[in-house]
Amino acid sequence: MAEPPQGPGDAEARVDWKGVRTRALGTLYPRMGGFHVDDIEDAAQKVSQECLQFVRRNGTPRSIDAVVCVIAQRIAADEIKRRVRERKALGDGEVGPTLHPPQDADLYEAIDTTVFLIRGYYLLRHALCVEQLDARLQGVTFESQARSRGVTPALLRKRWERCMDKVREAVRRGRLRIPLEFPDSGSRK
Repeated sequence: MAEPPQGPGDAEARVDWKGVRTRALGTLYPRMGGFHVDDIEDAAQKVSQECLQFVRRNGTPRSIDAVVCVIAQRIAADEIKRRVRERKALGDGEVGPTLHPPQDADLYEAIDTTVFLIRGYYLLRHALCVEQLDARLQGVTFESQARSRGVTPALLRKRWERCMDKVREAVRRGRLRIPLEFPDSGSRK
C-alpha cells in the first residue's frame, strides 16, 4: 500500500529541532573558540534557519546531523572570515571604535602577552626569528621585506613557517606555555 502524500509541514515536524540546535552548538563551539558566547548563539540560530530552509526545499534528509554539521562548518568559516575582514579594517582605520566591546580589552591583553612570550622565546633560543616576528607585527609584507634583503618572498615565508613551527613544537612539548585563557569581562552590552 502506498504512503499518503506528505506536505512540506510534515518534513519539518519530523525533525528534532532541539537536536539540531544541540548539534549546531557542538559543531560551532570548537571552531569559534575565540568568539563571544552570544556570537556563537547567533551562528547556531543561522544554522537552524538554514536547516529549516533545507528541509522545506528537500524534505527530511536521511541524516539531519550531517546537514547540520555541513551548514555549521560553513557558517563558522564565514564568521571567522568576517572577523578577519573586520580586524583588517580596524587596522586600516576604516572602522570606528564602536566595534570594540568591553571584553576586547581582555582579548588584546592576552594577545599582547602571547606575543611577548613568543618574542622572549625567540630571543632565548632562535634569535633569527625575532626580526621576522617584529616585521610581521609591524605589518611588513614578505615581498617588501624580501626586496630590502635581496632574497625571495618564498624564502622568507619558509623561514617564518619554520619559526612558527618552533613555537608550536615548544608549546606541544611544554617548553613554552601560552596562556590563551583570559578572564570573562562580563556580559555583553
